Amino acid sequence: MLTRTAIVLASCLLGMMLLSACTSSWHPSGLSGAPLQSGRFLQKFYRSPDLAPVGAIFQVEPFSVEQVSGFDAEAGGRLFNEELLQAIQANGLTVSGNTPRYILSGQVRRFAIRSPALRFFTGKGRADLRIEGEIRQGQEVVFAFQDEVTIAPAINPRCRPTLEPELIARQAARRFAINLLNEMLLPPTPLEPVIIPSAPQGAPADEG
Repeated sequence: MLTRTAIVLASCLLGMMLLSACTSSWHPSGLSGAPLQSGRFLQKFYRSPDLAPVGAIFQVEPFSVEQVSGFDAEAGGRLFNEELLQAIQANGLTVSGNTPRYILSGQVRRFAIRSPALRFFTGKGRADLRIEGEIRQGQEVVFAFQDEVTIAPAINPRCRPTLEPELIARQAARRFAINLLNEMLLPPTPLEPVIIPSAPQGAPADEG
């Protein structure tokens, strides 16, 4: 017969599974209306042939944050923008508000941290991050993206539980920034050559 403690634990696990199932669906709005395709690093992206990010000056507008759960909403927006800006500068791109060639902007649709509850059961935290945005050159959208990041890092037992949500949130923001920069800076995958099999020797020529 199940004890009261076992019933409580089972109920908590079931509740978290239901919560995860209810929040897993996401219907991106598509900021720019650009035709998006599946990316190697980002979930979806569009890249104009005119985009030339290397050596260009970027203006990075703070991403707005629509929904945050598991930690303070203001802190979530602040650390997300901090991590994004640091990653962009660390990859050699110039960020300035003076005569930029490109303007990067976007929205964080969801930023959810479930560290304290999962810590007790699994020893891991969890972060779900959903973002969309675009890069403009004047009025033209030269890059657009949608991405969804889910991480489940192991908890550091020496870390105070009150600090865990911010540490996990930073890891999720950093992961997105890496996805964005890889998709934007790495050259596109070349198309594989089409190999046309040659006719076997001695085969009759096509008379048509």
